[in-house]
Parts: sequence; C-alpha cells; structure tokens
Amino acid sequence: MRLDERPLADPGRASMAAILFSEGLSPEEYAARYAHTIYCFSLGECRYADPALAYSLRKAATGSIRPARRAGR
Repeated sequence: MRLDERPLADPGRASMAAILFSEGLSPEEYAARYAHTIYCFSLGECRYADPALAYSLRKAATGSIRPARRAGR
C-alpha cells in the first residue's frame, strides 16, 4: 500500500508513537536500543500529521527494526 493510501493514525496511536520517540532518538538509535524488545511493530501502517514523527516511524518500520528471528530458522 502506498503511503498516501494509508489511513491517518487515530489519536491513541499517534500519542503512542509520539511517546516512543519522545526521547529525541533517531530511528537508528531507537532500533539499537529497543529492537530486541519489539515483536510486532505496527505503527508504520498509518500516516501521521507530524512530519518528523512520520519520518521516524517510516524509517523504523522499513528497515531499522527487523523482525525477530525464530529459533531454528
């Protein structure tokens, strides 16, 4: 789905996303610190009104945070 076709984030999701990046970390630094704790990252499925937050979430969702590998694979 193209970015402009994604739904606008509801207020709860936008608030959660803003809290995640409130430390001022870059998407790469966020991933370095927290990727090992994330099993599913769905915040990149929406559009956000704040361009800086939208950039950070897109970056995190499209490569900085990789899905966990299952044991034995």
